[in-house]
Amino acid sequence: MALALTKPRIRIFGSALLLCFLLHEAMLLSVCCPPSWGRGHLARSEAGGTPALPDHRVAAEESHSAVVENEYKAIEDLVKAYYPKAKFQRTADGLHFQHRVKREYGYYSNDLILSPQEGGILGDVSLRPGVCNEMQMTVADGFHSTLTMAPYSKNLNAHLLVKLTFPSSDFSFEFQDQFTDLVQRFGEMDDAIVPPSTTAAPQPDNATKQPARSPLSHF
Repeated sequence: MALALTKPRIRIFGSALLLCFLLHEAMLLSVCCPPSWGRGHLARSEAGGTPALPDHRVAAEESHSAVVENEYKAIEDLVKAYYPKAKFQRTADGLHFQHRVKREYGYYSNDLILSPQEGGILGDVSLRPGVCNEMQMTVADGFHSTLTMAPYSKNLNAHLLVKLTFPSSDFSFEFQDQFTDLVQRFGEMDDAIVPPSTTAAPQPDNATKQPARSPLSHF
């Protein structure tokens, strides 16, 4: 009689213990990994389904690109003001412009190069990684001279390499002063932008919350 009453009680107790354990695991799972986890945190691009850049990274990249593009546009506008017939071309490296040029041998270098004639101008502007290793100066080569500049941006970790070639005896010093000031301010404009590494990445709402301790945690 005692044995007949004991077995049902054991089965009931075992079932209750199993049910408590399953409830405990379900509660922990719902707290630690809610259904909304990750929504808006790593957006998927529509094209390939790969994680998109966080908003702060995208904003920083767009800001840096805008600085470079604005510098190209400002240089182009300044050159147009003094050389209205100059031709401009956007290249894979940056910006190229020229007016009244032809190929001839350099006076000192003896290399066949593109050289501006009287009333002409020649220039190349490009963004290069790291610090420039070239000497930043004006070098004369017979009837023309080449000005090399390379202001550095610490946020981009890149420099803007500028080469301006002009006739040595036919050049506006006013244009040279304005051009030099415009190029030198490149690093100053970009350094005003907060670099991506200093912007905190967005975190899920429940990232800092500790999982609630279940009253069934002793099972």
